[in-house]
Parts: sequence; structure tokens; C-alpha cells
Amino acid sequence: MTASGAGGLTATELALVVAELGPRIAGTTVRDVARPRGVDDLLLFLDPPSPDAPRVRLALHIAPGGPRARVTLTARRFARSGLQSGPLLESLRQQLLGATLGTPEQVPGERRLSLPLRRPDGSAATLHVELFGARGLWCLADGSDTVLEMSRLPTGGGRTLRRGAVYRPPEGRPPASDPPVRFAAPVLEHIDAWFTATDQQGEVEQLRGTLEQGLERAARKLEHKLEGFARQRTELERIPELRRHADLLLAYGFRAPAKATELRVPDPDDPEREVTLPLQPGIPIQVQAERVYQRARKLQDGAEVAAARNASAAAELQELQQLLAEVRASPALERLQLLHEQLCQRGIIRRQNSAESPPPPRKPQHGKRDKLVAGLQVRMFTSAEGYPILVGRTNQQNDRLSLSVARGNDLWLHVGRGHAGSHVVVRLPKGKTASLQTMLDAGTLAIHFSKARNAGRCEVIYTQAKNVRKPKGLPPGMVTTTHTKTLQVDVEPDRLRRLLDSAPDSG
Repeated sequence: MTASGAGGLTATELALVVAELGPRIAGTTVRDVARPRGVDDLLLFLDPPSPDAPRVRLALHIAPGGPRARVTLTARRFARSGLQSGPLLESLRQQLLGATLGTPEQVPGERRLSLPLRRPDGSAATLHVELFGARGLWCLADGSDTVLEMSRLPTGGGRTLRRGAVYRPPEGRPPASDPPVRFAAPVLEHIDAWFTATDQQGEVEQLRGTLEQGLERAARKLEHKLEGFARQRTELERIPELRRHADLLLAYGFRAPAKATELRVPDPDDPEREVTLPLQPGIPIQVQAERVYQRARKLQDGAEVAAARNASAAAELQELQQLLAEVRASPALERLQLLHEQLCQRGIIRRQNSAESPPPPRKPQHGKRDKLVAGLQVRMFTSAEGYPILVGRTNQQNDRLSLSVARGNDLWLHVGRGHAGSHVVVRLPKGKTASLQTMLDAGTLAIHFSKARNAGRCEVIYTQAKNVRKPKGLPPGMVTTTHTKTLQVDVEPDRLRRLLDSAPDSG
């Protein structure tokens, strides 16, 4: 079916969805939960009400907000590489696995509904879904409507929702006349087919752009490498000239006056011409000649390695150019996803992690420094890149964290403009620097654990830990810093939530 127009489901279309959806999902149980990468969507994979019932694949797809907004059953199969991971997903699984679904109910005339659930322990829960707005919202609440999990942290529309707070629906709006219904019965299948095709087309374009950019960048690097090999081949062509230079130094060097900077000798290939040899005053001729011989030997020894590397780089460049041509020909989404996974494994494209699902923390390096961290009992969080972020709890902890635990290359941060606050240290591997996202993560924590936590936007100072000092006589928690820079940080609720959830004791 072809649907005219664009945009998410209207209130009228949602009413048709609820009418068809209720009989099909009431009594089913949640077998698994997933979240597609890069969006706020929620997938509930369902088992039939009775073990004896035919096993039909049911997947409830909730896409809140924007032109993709819908609630429907989907036949689409999602690649594992295209799904998120992280603490939010694990919490949802703990809350929802084995839960039995009831009959969804739409708020009359509005683009929102509620889905009742009965969890395995007998407790009740409700999944609230709001389809309107740029991002929409889904919110899982318990029997008393206390928020357990949400797709994001809404702060507009006259309400502020947080985990642990009571769910408050948005203020009602005057009913508006909906455009004509775009989907004929059965609407669930038609809605799924229409939006899946739209999603896949958008994913194809986005993924193709990412692959093109990564392949072009990698190809440019190889081209520069091949240019370097070409210059190296020019150097290799000088090997005979270098050896002749050394031979002439040994043959005629005794003629050179003291402190001479050059020596003119007959050209072995043309006795009527002269060759000018540069000299280094104060260095014996034999030493100068040996240095030239050594330069020639070094070039000769590296010739085979350079030729092999040149051939390898040329072959890889040809392969990347072929892949780039294939990507530009716009193959199917499955092929693009496979190419993306292969190029990520080869390091040609960096795997993107959504802000909601940071990568797992790196394994700690067991040693003296980590024992100090364990004994200090500071707050510990994980940045979106997987780097540990340590935050002091007391002035004494701040001193030990900044002066004893932090390594010279670590990033040190503190809220600016004279506000009191915790010292924040980002543990970085040797030779690594913090990206802007990691700095924003650490800056957000610096503001949150300070007297400026309600400022919303604040200045944060940062420097390397090696630039932090404590002159004698300063009280606990007070240090001096050099080479500091400033960063303006807006406290983003989603970012803060992700960071707080990354703490080992977040519960």
C-alpha cells in the first residue's frame, strides 16, 4: 500500500491501531526487549498467551515523536549490530521480561495511549506512550504510576519527569481536525509496511553517507602514504650517488684544507669536470665517509620493506575504491550494514555509540594506582567513550584524588567562577587525550557535584593533572593550577542521567 503525506500517526489513526492491536497482544508475554540504535524506539518481542498456541513472531514497535511516530506490530527483523546496549536496556529487561500485556487504551482524541502490564511477581505496571512532539516519549511506571524508566528526560511542557517521580501526563490540548486516514484495514500491516520502508530508506541514506565519508578518509590516507613511498623511491635512486660520494671522500679527502666546507675533485665519469663534495669541518674524513656509507646501507635495507608496503597500500587503496563505488551505487540496507560492520572491525570506520548506551567500561588495570582508587572510595562514573571519571566526595578525598591518584596525563576539572565543588579526574590511557564528548561528560559531573548544580549552564576549568599543585598552608580541598582552559557546559538531562546510571552503585 502507498500512503500519501508524511508524519507520524494521527489521533484517528492511533484509534484504529488500538482497536486492532488489543485482541492481538492482550495476554501475550514479553520474551525480550530491544532498542534500535540511534533512536528512542522500543521493541517488545512477545510470546502467545498459551504455550499450546501457534508460535507466531510478534514484535511490538513503539516509535515516539517526529514523523516516525507510531505504535504497531512489525515484521521487520533488526540486525544485532543495529541494536543498543547499556544500563537502560538492562533495567527494562529486568522490569519487563515475563510481563503479561493487557489491552491498550487510547486517551480519547489524543496521540497517546497506555498499555497495562502484569509482571511475573504479580505487580502491576503501565507503559505510557506519547507520540507527539519532536521526540515523543515512552515511560514505564509501576502500579502507583511512579516512573521506573523513560526514553528520555522531558523538561518542557510545564512538567519535569524523573525516575522515582509520579508520571504526569502533558497538559491537554484542544482537539484538532485530523487529515484523512492514510491506511486501510488491516491498518497494523499497512502502517508497518509504510513506516518500515520509510525508515529503511532513511537508514540507507545515512549509512551510505557514513560509509562514503569513512572510505574517502581512508583512501586519502593511503594516497598520502603512496606519495611518501614515491618520495622514498626517489631517495633509493640516490644510493649509487651516496656510495660514490663516500668513495670520493676516502680517495681525495686528504687534500681538503683544515676547516674546509667543501672539496672539489675530478668526476670519475668525466675527468674534464669536477664534483663538489660538502664537508663537515672538525670531523675526520673517515667518519664522514662512514656516515654516508651508513645512509646508503639504511636506504638499501629498507628498500624491500618499502616495496612491500607500497604494494600493500596500493592494493588496499584499490579495494577501498571498489567498495566506495559499490556504496555509491546504493545497495540494499543489509549489504550496507554488513560493509559497515566489516569496516568497523578493520578500524576504517569508528563504531558510533549512542548517548543512551555508552560502551562497556574498559577492564581496570590492576596496580598501585587502582588500589588507591579502591581505598579512596570516590564516586566513579564512565564516559561515553568508556573512560573512568572519578569525583571526590570530601575535601580530603579531593586532595588525594588530585595529588596522589591522578596521573600526569589525566584530565582534571573543577566548576569555575569560584563555586565550591568536587574535583573531577578523567583517567586516560597513556598517550590519549579526551574528546569533546568526554570533556562534556566530566564537566557535567563537575557542575552536578558543586554549589552550581542548579545553574543549568556553567563554566568549567580544566587542565592536565600534572599542572595541579598544593602549596604548603592551603586548607584541604584547595589547590592551585596552571595552563588551565575553560569550557562552557550546558547540563543536559539525558547526559546526566546516563552518567549517573553508569555508577557501580546506581542501583
